[in-house]
Amino acid sequence: MGSIGQMVGVANSCPGYERKDISFNSGIGNSDTKSCTNCRNLQNGICIKDLYDKVLTSLDQT
Repeated sequence: MGSIGQMVGVANSCPGYERKDISFNSGIGNSDTKSCTNCRNLQNGICIKDLYDKVLTSLDQT
């Protein structure tokens, strides 16, 4: 996984982002911060939908 900024950027553009229950939030920023770290699809530091790299690459092209 990338930096905090990258994880926020990816989550904001990710079609597969699914927010975890608020009790599982990562604490980055505040509880409303959208980030890969508080996405249901991030398990053991890996996006189980295999979207992280694809979305990050698409952000680099804009």
